[in-house]
Amino acid sequence: MATSTPFEDYDHEGVYTRTQEKALRHDALNFVVKFGPYASNVGSDVALADFEALLKTDVSEAQTSTTPAIWINFWNPGRQRQSIELLGRHYGFSPRLIELLCTVPPIITDHSADATPSLVKRRSTSGSAVDVEKGQSISLRQIDAPPSRRHNFYDIARNFTSYQSIDIGEEFICIGANWQTWLHDNNTHAMKRTWCWFVLCCDATVISVHECSSSRDDAHTKAVRSHFLDVLKHLSEVGRSKASGIDVMALRLPSESNTTISTSGQELASNLFYYLFDNWESTITTLNTLRAELEVLGSRIMTGLDPNVKEVPARDIIPHLNEIGKQLRLHQHLYKGYENLIARILEFRAKSTSHHLGAHHHIVISQSACYRFERLRDHIKFLVLNYLDEAIGEKDGLFTTYFNITTQKDSQATAKLSSSAATLGKLGVLFLPVSLMTAYFSVQIEELEGVYTAKTYWVSFAVVMVLSVMALFMFSSVLNTIGNRVGRWLRKGLGVPG
Repeated sequence: MATSTPFEDYDHEGVYTRTQEKALRHDALNFVVKFGPYASNVGSDVALADFEALLKTDVSEAQTSTTPAIWINFWNPGRQRQSIELLGRHYGFSPRLIELLCTVPPIITDHSADATPSLVKRRSTSGSAVDVEKGQSISLRQIDAPPSRRHNFYDIARNFTSYQSIDIGEEFICIGANWQTWLHDNNTHAMKRTWCWFVLCCDATVISVHECSSSRDDAHTKAVRSHFLDVLKHLSEVGRSKASGIDVMALRLPSESNTTISTSGQELASNLFYYLFDNWESTITTLNTLRAELEVLGSRIMTGLDPNVKEVPARDIIPHLNEIGKQLRLHQHLYKGYENLIARILEFRAKSTSHHLGAHHHIVISQSACYRFERLRDHIKFLVLNYLDEAIGEKDGLFTTYFNITTQKDSQATAKLSSSAATLGKLGVLFLPVSLMTAYFSVQIEELEGVYTAKTYWVSFAVVMVLSVMALFMFSSVLNTIGNRVGRWLRKGLGVPG
């Protein structure tokens, strides 16, 4: 290695702090870490000349050094095309893969498009909204579409979140996928999609290339890079000593390990490749967020069972249910893709082991890394995917429950309306004889003038009212009895039980 190398002792606390701070800057270019069980050296914003010197290191010399494994990380690949092309030619990347690694995403004015797939807006040619209830048809010309241009690779990654890629060469295995990051702002959570490439090379080198971000916000940069900074932290004794519990990553073998230096490089690189893949914190945050959304929505729907609570409008429930369903299906496809990538990695390892190729021209994925990939596959299958299946079923159940509650309230309202109408009808029938009697008394007949007095009228009113009540009660009972009998006869004739 040249004497002008920017590498410093990463186990030194000052170097560790500076490296973490540099990696958090939105304009950071890259960093390179050479590490082993006993030492770790780091360089930030490494220049092209230093990459050339690094690649000139003999493989046997690297394997016998105290830092046999190397991690090369690119934050802004579009600004480092020459360095990526140099690495690509060295490890035999295809021209297409090199172009994909160097691709710069198109500029997006609405950053929320990376969080959730955009909805297509349909408008009429005059600019007014189309009213489907009036039978207006929608043509393809009425759909607002982005201007015609050549497709960028990140257009696919953005519009199809579950899209993934795997490339295998003689000296490398490369995987690419979308990874979810949660941005926290007060009590809100927003999901951010970022595409990353991870490459495991035959000489215990791991290369990671990240999608360029147009955001200059420090909080955004920290959230997107948080997982990779956690991995970087564990390559220093300073950062590793601060980790505890489930945050611990077995990236540097302990000094008492029986693993020889010649094989520890492959072991370290394989485990680094795994830990870059396994962003378990994001997974747990995703499951907790989706579960909380379902619980809040479920409680809002269940309050509709209380007759004293005002019904929640459909415009507040239906779009929310649709959005949750979309997010659940999106993550279901995404994690099925992760499961498929793990299967491909394990399949590649099994085939490469059976071929017994030479160590200098063979990509070695250590057995310990394979065990970790198998464990992660089980977690995805039995925890993540099973929960997503249950959550989708719960969401469908909430749909059904909401419509059942709405239907029940509509039925109750209809029953009240029918009861009110029947009461009004009975009152009309009840006062009909009295109205006829009153009309009779108001007729001007000479022979009857002076015959009827006020007492006669009120006595007649009382008699007619009593008789009307008795007649109304009797006829109501008769009509109910006849209706029930007719209903039984019809059911019996049609063969309907009941």
